[in-house]
Amino acid sequence: MDDLTVANKISELKAEKKYEEYNKYETIRELVAEIQNKKDNIEMYYDEVKKYYLLRKFRGLFGDKIIEKNGKYDYKMLDANQIANYWMYQVEEITMENSNNKYDEEFLLDGLNELIEKQHTDPQIGMPFYKSRLLTKITNGWNANSLAIYAGFGGKGKTSFIIAKNILSCIVANERLVVIANEEDIEMFRKSFLITIMGNVTKEWFERQRINEGKFNVEEYQRLYNASDWVKEITQGDNKLITFIYMENYVIEDVKKIVTHYAKKGVTKYIIDTCKVSEGRKNMARWEIITEDMKDLYKLCKKNANGLGIGIWCNVQISDGALKNRYLNEHSLGESKKMKNEASVLYMMRQVWDDELEAGDHELKCFRWVKEEITNKWIKEEFKLNRHTDNKYYLLFVPKNRFGKSQDSGLPQLVFEVDLNRNKWKEIGQTFVIDDHQYGN
Repeated sequence: MDDLTVANKISELKAEKKYEEYNKYETIRELVAEIQNKKDNIEMYYDEVKKYYLLRKFRGLFGDKIIEKNGKYDYKMLDANQIANYWMYQVEEITMENSNNKYDEEFLLDGLNELIEKQHTDPQIGMPFYKSRLLTKITNGWNANSLAIYAGFGGKGKTSFIIAKNILSCIVANERLVVIANEEDIEMFRKSFLITIMGNVTKEWFERQRINEGKFNVEEYQRLYNASDWVKEITQGDNKLITFIYMENYVIEDVKKIVTHYAKKGVTKYIIDTCKVSEGRKNMARWEIITEDMKDLYKLCKKNANGLGIGIWCNVQISDGALKNRYLNEHSLGESKKMKNEASVLYMMRQVWDDELEAGDHELKCFRWVKEEITNKWIKEEFKLNRHTDNKYYLLFVPKNRFGKSQDSGLPQLVFEVDLNRNKWKEIGQTFVIDDHQYGN
């Protein structure tokens, strides 16, 4: 920069007064002389100019904190980008704290040895399902911090299944449970519960329809009281172990309030029978409503990010359009299939079709593992489903499983023999149903 060029520019800008105030070209000459022998460091010099410009601007926003040393923060040791990133991070932290979303910061690589020892001495196994070794093994039981979705067709045993497998398990394990129901009232649940105890625990014959007809004979009267006495004995008279709440209208916000209320009392297991389209959301399609409801329930389940660390089991209905589907997966939920994304485990159940029984066109080849008496080794025993029985057969599909294999990774379908009169669901083996891809809805 020569003096003539500078003079012309000053005149053009009409800045003569400022030019004189800063000693005209003499100041520029001194600065040029100062850096004459430092041309190699001109970028560093320019960075320093930017740094102090940034500091002045930040000081105007944040005050003297900008130039105060704080831990690793020391403006003298940082460049402009580092200073900018530091204060931008502080602003982001405040924004995150004020967000509706909650964040828990932890470090993945910490505590690996501690985890190994914890799992060795105290493995995180969920509550076993009542007399269902295979089902428990497949999904690690009924887990806390998880949302389980159990899908079945209307009137095909969803409530009966949870009474036989979940509620009985809670009683045996002395685990508190809250049942939120909106279909069957408490009297219907109590009747089904007594039938289930007689069929699975006391093992006394009782014709199911007789509990509605009344006028019991001496044997029936005694068997009913034997079932009731067993409950009192195993719970030590704690009649409040299972809480039942009936909801006339299914509103997700009310469900969340109920769950939160009982979670504060220490309850960690919840059953919702049945999850429907919530009446509390508007201007959304039905499938969007139930998907959003499942997201809310899953948030409650998680122990982090302000969750409650609980286990919720939701019964839902499979789409009627899937009645023709031999192979069940999330597509059988129809437009609501995205609810699968929120599930820790997705169970789907259907009754075995007539042509899948022995000698049928789609006969199922079932198998179970039995221990051989002589060699003490486990061998695979094959069998077929007997069509000459009063019992029914059901197949359990597991399209999603965060605790183990799912059917997409080779898990067989679980086969139950079901005595509906006694509400007894007996695991008898496994099978493979071919995925024919005919399940689009």
